[in-house]
Amino acid sequence: MLCYIYKISSSKSDLVYIGSTNNKYRFSEHTSRYKLGLNNCSVVKLFDLGLEFCQYDILETFDFIDYEYQLNKEQDYQNIYKDKLVNIISAKCRMTGYEIYLKYKDAKQKYQIANKDKIALQEKARSLIYIDCSVCNKKIKQRNKGRHEKGKKHLANLP
Repeated sequence: MLCYIYKISSSKSDLVYIGSTNNKYRFSEHTSRYKLGLNNCSVVKLFDLGLEFCQYDILETFDFIDYEYQLNKEQDYQNIYKDKLVNIISAKCRMTGYEIYLKYKDAKQKYQIANKDKIALQEKARSLIYIDCSVCNKKIKQRNKGRHEKGKKHLANLP
């Protein structure tokens, strides 16, 4: 899969937006979302000057290795254009968020593997808790209470 580092600029300003993607038609996604009012990306600063003045340039094309490599490449270009950049969140910040996500995901998987018996018992116990329905005078599983209260038999017994 190919990745692209791209630059969006405007002839009305010297400001630029630097991004990375695996979709070389990313500019049309940005502009479509902008036209619909859905774009919360910092590139809107350039689009507000007029879409007709904006230009999309692919700065570099490379083979995808991993997300970290892609963000590092993007950050290199953001450093080059740092005085003209409209990006609010740098690739470096996105990398930190991605690293935190990976650590959390890894820790969660390790916990689940180490405690699979404990988790299974908790899930089994949760599914076996019975409560009394005061309207129907029936015993129902606690996890099914919401479904039971919407049922015909329960609703028929309401005062």
